[in-house]
Amino acid sequence: MISEKPLTGWQPIVFNYELGARTGRKGIDAHNLFFHLLMEGGLVGATPFLIGLGLCVRAAWTARACNLGLLPLVWLITMIVLSMSGTWLTMKLLWFVLALNLASEAFTLKQRKRKNMMVRTILQYSQKRHSAHTTEIG
Repeated sequence: MISEKPLTGWQPIVFNYELGARTGRKGIDAHNLFFHLLMEGGLVGATPFLIGLGLCVRAAWTARACNLGLLPLVWLITMIVLSMSGTWLTMKLLWFVLALNLASEAFTLKQRKRKNMMVRTILQYSQKRHSAHTTEIG
């Protein structure tokens, strides 16, 4: 079915009935997130979701440096593996994990910025103190 309509897909709901007609069942689901995306919206419809998923993977990878460690990455990998045997697209848990991954990256970047600002402040203070000490001696 994907090869018949690769660009625009079969459209929502219609692909369920078409897949059901081809398998002899009524309104069957693709049972795989990526097949579901390609059958429903084709490459045009799947591309934005896959870009967003890529951003979530990057966010989870970036978040390794914060207090949560590998937890966001593990959650994301778990959801992707679960999506291989079922369509989790309509489940709130998938969207919750995706949102947590994006938020964890923002939190990590904020922590890094705060840490850099503290280091910069300490360096400025030590330079002022060193220059004041040097002028007293000289």
